[in-house]
Parts: sequence; structure tokens; C-alpha cells
Amino acid sequence: MKGKVLSVSTAVLIGLSSLWPMSAHVSASSTLQERMNQVQNKRSTISNNISANQEEIKRLQAQKQKVEKEIEQLDATVAETNEKIRTKQGEINKTNEAINQLRQEIAIVTERIKKRNELLKLRARSLQESGGTVDYLEVILGSQSFGDFVSRVNAVSTIVEADKEILREHEEDKRLKQEKETELQNQLASLQQKLNELETLKKELEQQVQKKNQLLAQLDQEKEHKEHEIHVLEDQDKLAANQEAAIRELMAEEAARKADEARKRAEAEAAAKRSSNSVPSVSKPSPAPSASSMPAVSGGMFMKPANGPITSGFGGRWGKHHDGIDIGKRGSDVPIVAAAGGKVSRSYYSSSYGNVVFITHLINGQVWTTVYAHMENRAVSEGQTVSKGQFLGYMGNTGHSFGAHLHFEIHKGPWNASKSNAVDPAAYIN
Repeated sequence: MKGKVLSVSTAVLIGLSSLWPMSAHVSASSTLQERMNQVQNKRSTISNNISANQEEIKRLQAQKQKVEKEIEQLDATVAETNEKIRTKQGEINKTNEAINQLRQEIAIVTERIKKRNELLKLRARSLQESGGTVDYLEVILGSQSFGDFVSRVNAVSTIVEADKEILREHEEDKRLKQEKETELQNQLASLQQKLNELETLKKELEQQVQKKNQLLAQLDQEKEHKEHEIHVLEDQDKLAANQEAAIRELMAEEAARKADEARKRAEAEAAAKRSSNSVPSVSKPSPAPSASSMPAVSGGMFMKPANGPITSGFGGRWGKHHDGIDIGKRGSDVPIVAAAGGKVSRSYYSSSYGNVVFITHLINGQVWTTVYAHMENRAVSEGQTVSKGQFLGYMGNTGHSFGAHLHFEIHKGPWNASKSNAVDPAAYIN
């Protein structure tokens, strides 16, 4: 009876012990699926943003074509206005020639008026010297004969008519002078007004062309900015796709591990039935040997990826947030190693990170991402499985960097552009 109770108790314990790994496996699988969903949602958002930017580029391109057409029309109008200005300038030149002619005519008329004024002054002096006015009636009545009378009448008529003609010519010349001067001023004023209007129109058109050119440059800049955003989004999508593939591989490995553990549990249960006192031994693989210059593989989730002092910590720096730590270079060739085992989800050259490696990890059911930036070179490729302490490349000064160092980031979850999953690496590395 006592033996039966012991057997039942042993079986119960074995059964309960088998439930705990199952619960942990379910949690790990659930976490992986959640991370997979996050990455897929991120890729969907990136795809929508790329589509939106492409539509915006199409709109900017259409607006640019419209502005270019308007500039073409403005250029044609400016050319037409310049032709009108040249025409008006030619008319002004002809008018200036006519003005010179008018001035000569005015000078002639002025000279005639001057001479008549002198003649009239002489006649006035003669009349004054003769005692005032000439009494033409006395002249006529003083005739000695009829013939003398007729001669005197004709002489008086001739003198009077001559005086009237002089006055008429004098008034006509003054009127002609005034008309020519008025005509001259009117023509000049009219042409100058038209020329001023054309010059003003030309300036307005040139200002419009300048504004259109500025708008065109702005559209080109916006288009270039949108194209850059698309490149950035495409790069993020590639990283997300690689992370998704890495998570899928980790899920497959997790499923294989679960199957292997289930097989081992079945074998353990069978062995327990055969002998309740036998305990299976578990052997741990010994760490691979490393070169003296490489950092020693340590315990914990993550190890320090390179030898050297931490020259800049996680947090605020230069008015911005520093999303990792910097490890300074001490030596000619400083190797960089994987902080933990995982899948290389990205290995490429970035304008900001320089040579950079992203590794996706699955540790205790949690997805992590580590980033190794500004490397001199990259010794691993995308999709490659790496182990903790495996050589990734040498410390360098590539990309947006001011001095040789390693910029190291840890993200609790997939990497994203906003780096919302970033944590302080100093809290995790030994």
C-alpha cells in the first residue's frame, strides 16, 4: 500500500513538472506571435506611408508641370512686352526726331515773331515822333487833284492793310508756336506714359517669373524630401521584413525545441516509470575559445559587445536623446561581438549609422533587438544565425560619427524609427 502511494505521488509530481514547461512554451509562443503582429502592423503602416508619399509626389509633380507651363506663358508674355517696349522706344526715337523738327520750326516762327516785334516797335516810335497817330483823313483831303486823291486813298489803304496783315501774321505765328509746343508736349507725355506702363508691366511679369521659379524650387525640394522619406521608409520596411523573417525562424526553432522537449519529457516519463530514482543528466556546452583581444563571453542575457570604456551613456545628450551607449576605441583593431545569440536581421551601410548590424534575439520568450553602429566593416550577413560572443566586425568611424567608437543599442522588442523600445544597455550588459 505504501509503495502504491509513493508511485502515485511520483507520477503526480512528474505530471505537474511537465505542466510548467508547457505553460512557459505557450507564453513564449504567444509573445512571439504578438511581436510578429507588431512587426506586420508596422510594415502595414510603413506601406501606407510609402503610398501616401508616392501620391504626394504625383501631386507635386502635377503642380510642378502646371507651374512650368505658367512660367512658359509668363516668359512668352515678357518677350512680347519687351518687343512692345522696343517698338515704343522706336516710336519715341521717331518722335524725338519730329520734336527736333518742331523745335526748328518753332525757332523759325519765334524769329519771325521777334522781327515783327522789332518792326512794330519801329512803327510805334515813328508814330510817336510824328506827334502821335497819323490822321489818314487829312492825308486824303489834302490831295491837290483827283488823281492825287486816288493815289492818296490807295496809299492809305495799302498802309492800313499792311498793318493788319502784320498783326494777323503775328497772331497766327504765335498761335502756331503755341500749337506746336502743345503738340510736342502731348506726344512726349503720351509716349512716356505708355513706356512707363510697359516698364511697370515688365517688372510685374519678372516678379511673377521670380515667384514661380521660387515655387518651382520649393516643389523640387518637397519632392526630393518626399523621395527621401520613401527611401527611409523602404529601408525601415526592409528591416521590418528581416525582423519578421527572423521571428518566423525563431518561432520555427521554438516549435522544434518544444517538440524536442516533448520527446524528452516522454522519454523521461518512461524512464521514471522504470526507475523513479534515476535522474537524467544535462550537459552544458563549453564556450568557444576567443582571441585575447575579444571580450570574454559573460553570463546574463547580454554581454558587453566590445572592450573599451563607455564614453557616452543612455539618455539626454546635446539637446537630444541618446538611444544607446558609446564604447570608446582603445587600440588599433578592436573587435565587436554579438551581445547575445540570434538572427542577423540587417547588415548594411547607413548614412547615419555607417556600417551597422541589427540582430534579433529571442530570450526567455521575449523578442529583443541589438544594434552595432559605426563599424569599420561587417563580417556577418543578413539572415545569418550568430551566437553570443561571435565576431561581427571591427570598431570604426563610419557614417555620422565624430571619432572611432561603437554605438550600441538594445531594444525590448523590434527596432523602430522612433526607437520607442530602446532601453539602457548599461542595465543589461555585464
